[in-house]
Amino acid sequence: MKILSTLFLSILFFSKVQATETSVEDMMSVNLVLLDIAKERIDNLKPKLPCKDGVQVEQPKPAEKECDCKFNGLIGKIESQEFSINSGNDNFFHGTINLYAPSWRKYDGNDLGRTFNSGLDYSLLGSEGRFKLNLDSTGFGKYTTVNGTSRDSAGDHYLVFRELDTLSVKYDKFLKKDEEKKLFGTVEFKLENETDDGHISRDIQNAWHHAFTYDNGKHPRYYHYVQENEDQTTVKMLAGGGIDIEKTLAGITCTESLTGKAGLSYNNKLDYAYSARSETKLKASAIPYLVVSLWGEISRDFRGTAKEGGVEISFPMKIRKVTFKPYIGVEKHMTPLDKSYGTPSGNPYEIYNTIGMRVNW
Repeated sequence: MKILSTLFLSILFFSKVQATETSVEDMMSVNLVLLDIAKERIDNLKPKLPCKDGVQVEQPKPAEKECDCKFNGLIGKIESQEFSINSGNDNFFHGTINLYAPSWRKYDGNDLGRTFNSGLDYSLLGSEGRFKLNLDSTGFGKYTTVNGTSRDSAGDHYLVFRELDTLSVKYDKFLKKDEEKKLFGTVEFKLENETDDGHISRDIQNAWHHAFTYDNGKHPRYYHYVQENEDQTTVKMLAGGGIDIEKTLAGITCTESLTGKAGLSYNNKLDYAYSARSETKLKASAIPYLVVSLWGEISRDFRGTAKEGGVEISFPMKIRKVTFKPYIGVEKHMTPLDKSYGTPSGNPYEIYNTIGMRVNW
């Protein structure tokens, strides 16, 4: 209000000045006086800082509040995130080695049994827990006949390709932790769908076969896909606990993780399910770009008991704040689906090869 009154007075003054034809020097003097008055009024509107011994003291800025959202309350302060893409095949390096080393072809698979998978993972690590989301599509193949013949008119094999698509959501809550150990409770939700008419792993493998050639233009075999079985969907809910232990000895860091879960699965009827998993990671300080992992798991659901395990070698490379981890691995899967689709080929539990990339930030 004081500023407005000052401006109002100045307007009246200038109107009077014009009427009396005051000199330019007088008008400039009046302007300076009015500017001083306006500055004084504006300074009076500013909040006064506290003084100490006649000197104004700057107040500290309020601390920024951390996110208090519900998700942050589950995992605490976010420490890292990781995204990964992975794929597996019964052929070493997905058969591309055939392009340069045909003699290795005898070690490759035959597109039967567990033949191909692709997957995505996202994990979030916090001070109080961790969250993991997994999407995977795995294909199992076996030959079949139609009207007593094993091939169609184009010469392509009749093949049943059973696609298992899985969505998994897992949450671990840290119950007790220190520099070497983390004790946690865990819950997991799984949704699985089996189909003979899949369009993820089956279509990716089919496109891969069409994209590559060897032996002067020869393509890998093509298939005529046949539907023999009904689709089925399974829901699983598991809960349990585990422990992570990390120790360093003689420059080698060993991380051991043990997890056990039990719960229920539903597939037209209710059944029990469980799993127990062990994983060991080894990293030498002298070779920071190499990590060796070994894992094993035993599980049970409505299909029966499964035993699986593997070895993985990753090559972490840090660029600024982002770590890239390309990896390769070999696995062995002794599951009911592997047995059902691999037995007709004479080798139900063949070696399975994996490749992938993890990005951590």
